[in-house]
Amino acid sequence: MKKILLTSLMVTLVTGAAFAQGSVTLANNASEPIQTNTIALGGPSGNTQSGVGGTFDYEVLTYSTSGALGVYAGNLPGYLTQGGSLSPLNNTNLWTDTGIAGTNGNSFTGRVTGESGIAGNWPAGQTNDFIVLGWSANLGSLSTVLADLSTATLNAQNGSYFWTGISGLTAGVNYFLGASTVGFLEAGGAVGTQTVPTPNLFSAASSASGTPVTSSTELYIVQVPEPTTFALMGLGAASLLIFRRRQ
Repeated sequence: MKKILLTSLMVTLVTGAAFAQGSVTLANNASEPIQTNTIALGGPSGNTQSGVGGTFDYEVLTYSTSGALGVYAGNLPGYLTQGGSLSPLNNTNLWTDTGIAGTNGNSFTGRVTGESGIAGNWPAGQTNDFIVLGWSANLGSLSTVLADLSTATLNAQNGSYFWTGISGLTAGVNYFLGASTVGFLEAGGAVGTQTVPTPNLFSAASSASGTPVTSSTELYIVQVPEPTTFALMGLGAASLLIFRRRQ
């Protein structure tokens, strides 16, 4: 009986270790900068700057092992130009929030200052597809941004892209939203008697842990209609209503 109980305890401990939460490092280098991109609307593109142009937030999302990544392989914005959207990121059956977050709160332009620690819902030793979602903090919290993605559309123009379909924004204020390319890495941590190295989500090259984000991440500008545009839309709707009533 004691032998059975001891065996059961060992299995439980091994299982628990095998599924322990993993660790990743959210920090990038000059070779993988975060950039704000306003080219589509006639503006410039350049690295994000701390204290200049606002604060930016980042969140690491992993793709469910029960789904098929398919359309998200490669450069995510490249897929979006084919009529897609980021709305699936709001589907928790497909994408999972790891709890690993970051900001641009340091003195280097284009950088992410993030957590280097436990990644919830990403077990140690498990290899996952992941993206780093980025947005200007004036868009709100992660939950607000994910909700916005259900209506947001990325549009191609001037060799770049801009967002439409996000409501409740203030005219004359710049808002940015984007996502990194898709990476594929093994989370670090204890797996049985072994310790898997903690990988960097951003790096110039692949490693034994897998494929990190190796290129720049573009945060594209959100187009906000001017107040006069809203007024004209309202006037047009009112005119249409009057016309229908006269008929």
